[in-house]
Amino acid sequence: MKWLLIILASSIALVTLYFLFIAGKNISYEAQSKYFDNVRTIASIIFGVTGAWLAITYPKALSSASAARQASADERTEALNRATEDSKILIGFVRTMIISIVVIAISLSVPFVKEILALYQWAIDIKEYFRGILYTLLGITSIVQLALLGLTLRNTYLALTELNRETAEAVTRAERDRNREY
Repeated sequence: MKWLLIILASSIALVTLYFLFIAGKNISYEAQSKYFDNVRTIASIIFGVTGAWLAITYPKALSSASAARQASADERTEALNRATEDSKILIGFVRTMIISIVVIAISLSVPFVKEILALYQWAIDIKEYFRGILYTLLGITSIVQLALLGLTLRNTYLALTELNRETAEAVTRAERDRNREY
């Protein structure tokens, strides 16, 4: 069953890439260039948002790792679990940033590659194939962008869930301390 799903997904992906290639052969570079600008803008926004979350989660992950290292034997398992969760969130943000950088690099390199290829007659003769390849690349980067948005939302949800858990623990401790006073 798993192989059937893999074959089905692969077939759908190949057919989609083929149609993107065929459609792209008839779309000018100037039109496709605007789409790449949009992809780059979205990747830059995702990079910025993820960078902000990374700045927030990094000190926490560092402190939870330090707390796990210094925890007593009784508290070590819980401290290691927290450090592991914080590290997973941090790594998720780093992965998102790396993928954003790759998408930005691809979209920035396209105009340079186009200008280099324009120097050769053989490339000019088959420019419609390069347009098809470019449009296929645009489709792939757009799908990657959607996945990045999903990853960013997932990592943000995990970070906020962790923040809510810690806030709830702090409230519980404060209530216990207040009850002890009475």
